[in-house]
Amino acid sequence: MHPFASQQFRQVEHPEDKTDEHDLLGIHRATVVGFGLLELPLDETYLHLRALVRHRRDLVRKVAAVQSQIREHLHATLPGFAALFHDDKLWASPVAMPLARRLASPDAVRQLDSPGIVQLLREAHIRFQQRTIDKIVGWAEQATTAEADALVRQRILCDLDDDRLAKRSLIFRVERDIAAWLVRTPYVLLMALPGINVVSAGELAGEAGPIAHYANPNALTGRAGLFPSRYQSDRVDVKGRMVRCANRRLRAALLLIADNLLSVNNYFRAQGALWKQHRVDHRLQRVRVAKRFSRLAYAMLAGRQIVPHPCCREPHYILDKLLGFDLEHETSHAQIRDHLAAAAEQLPQAARAREAHALRTSAAEFQQSRKPHLQSLGAVLKEVLARRLGLTVQSHAEVEVSNRSDAEPTR
Repeated sequence: MHPFASQQFRQVEHPEDKTDEHDLLGIHRATVVGFGLLELPLDETYLHLRALVRHRRDLVRKVAAVQSQIREHLHATLPGFAALFHDDKLWASPVAMPLARRLASPDAVRQLDSPGIVQLLREAHIRFQQRTIDKIVGWAEQATTAEADALVRQRILCDLDDDRLAKRSLIFRVERDIAAWLVRTPYVLLMALPGINVVSAGELAGEAGPIAHYANPNALTGRAGLFPSRYQSDRVDVKGRMVRCANRRLRAALLLIADNLLSVNNYFRAQGALWKQHRVDHRLQRVRVAKRFSRLAYAMLAGRQIVPHPCCREPHYILDKLLGFDLEHETSHAQIRDHLAAAAEQLPQAARAREAHALRTSAAEFQQSRKPHLQSLGAVLKEVLARRLGLTVQSHAEVEVSNRSDAEPTR
């Protein structure tokens, strides 16, 4: 219950006398007239999802803080080195941090020169491109001198980088757990939209809960507080910022999806370009996309269907996208089978044949692979297709014959 409600009901009888007893009486009165509403209880699936997505979000914030500290110490040891790698490529580069951990100053880079750096990376079994090495050597020739405490700063940098890598590994593990619980909910259908993957769908599922708890899409956005505050009196009617009293975590999940759609989804990218021409504030753009997405998501989740919409004119393959996520996160074959089987149970009947086509193609390609672990993965996909989707997998030759026969004109 909001404290303003109990305060107003307390002041009716005791306007200038605030005690615990009078506060409890005000809470009781506010509850009787409907201000003390409770949220519906969540089942085990959504409780686990909510705990995992919040844990992941906390880890991501900690990683961001550690990365900022690493940049500070990196600038003290190798001034300007981080600028060689644009955006977040500093952390994705296989060369950047290993060199920063081994070389404490630009003088050390100049002494090694290109052959020495190449040998150093090869001894560490690190893959690299020669143009990257040339760029680093060119930077070292013009770089300023490192600070006097560079060696101490480098040791601190190594400790912080170890912490970063440990947290990144933990985030991968948590994301695998999120996928395991997400596939048990209808929110996995949202992955058909270009721009939504396991993490963003899991964020929304964990914070929103079962879609049956909402009477309509406005109830979802209303709980998230995606509407402006308003002041109206006589002829004055002013709309301000978004309301402050809201479920902030749910709002953050919806706005995160809105950011992804504006960046990746072709339909919303075109809408964003049009709004930009009309000089629409970028914050208002995010809210508009979140509102449109909430209506689309409600129709998909409540109706258990993939709704035709311009933003998903060509829907992504849900099972294929889930398979790619599991392969990227090095999920075991047993877990991949369980994830795909659970996700297949959530698919609407009309989408199963389409999803099976992509899975059948992946299974045939894995069966033709020379890598044993991919061949066994192909067998896993065949099992999922046979048991969950009621289809069989053709061999690679049979697929080619089938495609050739489909391409022949009918006589």
